[in-house]
Amino acid sequence: MIRQRFRNQVLDCKTFPGADVDSDHNLLVMKCHLKLKKLKKGKNAKRWDLDNLKEKSERDCFKEHVAHGLNEKAEGNTIEEEWRVMKNEVSRAAEERLGRKKRSTKNQWITQEILDLIDERRKYKNARNEEGRKEYRRLKNQVDITCKVAKEEWLKEKYKYVEGCMVLGKVGAAYRKIKETFAERKSKCMNIKSSD
Repeated sequence: MIRQRFRNQVLDCKTFPGADVDSDHNLLVMKCHLKLKKLKKGKNAKRWDLDNLKEKSERDCFKEHVAHGLNEKAEGNTIEEEWRVMKNEVSRAAEERLGRKKRSTKNQWITQEILDLIDERRKYKNARNEEGRKEYRRLKNQVDITCKVAKEEWLKEKYKYVEGCMVLGKVGAAYRKIKETFAERKSKCMNIKSSD
């Protein structure tokens, strides 16, 4: 009646063999406690572009920026206030010096303009009024058209490169580019499969 995994949800279970019903089966009554899991969606948190700190000059400039901000705002009576000041100064310095990391995509032809349109479309996804739905449809159409044009342009560039290689007699380079662009990427399954 119930899967092995959900056995602990059953609180009470009784059978009524003498019930007056037109069936060969015994009636079964069960009390169970359902725990429905709330699915949490992760936020698209934009992260700081920490790759800039690999350069020594940028790292030193960031340190000076933070130290200068902390010297100006050195007041703070409690540890909480000092922590708040320190956190705000580091965030402000990171915003000014480092900037945010740009979102990466699996598809190489997707541009930053398309990503911005997708983010804007996401705002109207669950709109309840008619204006919000119209705006979502408009943005969806715009994203689709922009993606199609961007992909065609990207493919044209690849085609021109391959054609140029073939004219120059660089067949190996042309085939490498074709394989890199159009080869199927097989996902590796890391799960252990049962003997069945």
